[in-house]
Amino acid sequence: MAGKSKAMSQIKQLLRLHKQGDSIKSIARNLGISKNTVKVYISKLEAGEIPISELLQMEDPLLMGKFHIGSPAYKDPRFEYLRSNLTYYAKVDKPLQIDPSSPL
Repeated sequence: MAGKSKAMSQIKQLLRLHKQGDSIKSIARNLGISKNTVKVYISKLEAGEIPISELLQMEDPLLMGKFHIGSPAYKDPRFEYLRSNLTYYAKVDKPLQIDPSSPL
């Protein structure tokens, strides 16, 4: 599925296979993912400055932070406005009181 992030165990396997010198096509076939997905992760790997051996030793949440920077929605200035007003919205958002005996 497009845009869906992969499990970190699968990413670690991709890193191991890449470190062993497997081709993109071979990695994609072995892991059951598209060649483009493999290319994306390898390009992210090459753009970073952390060696594969260190990435493989990282805990999953740290590794995820290296490959999945975050949703672009969080970078939208409207997100901060919404987040800062959530408490207010929770106070004023009261359920409607509907009288079941009243006609619609």
